[in-house]
Amino acid sequence: MITDDNYEPIAKPVDVICMHSAKGEITPIRIRVVNEEGEYQVFNIKGFNDLSHHGARTMTDGVSVPNNTLIYD
Repeated sequence: MITDDNYEPIAKPVDVICMHSAKGEITPIRIRVVNEEGEYQVFNIKGFNDLSHHGARTMTDGVSVPNNTLIYD
């Protein structure tokens, strides 16, 4: 999910560029989103919280998340 103080949160598929460690940890580095004009916008990730593996649940926006989905805030 992409959030910004000036925009309403949206949930849509995005390209995520990640770093994979030798221990199997995944660190998101940047995301790439297609805008309304069909052009890519790239956003570098400066910090994140790993919300994965907290069990299956329903997010505040009503989206159901299974236990095997990677979630970052």
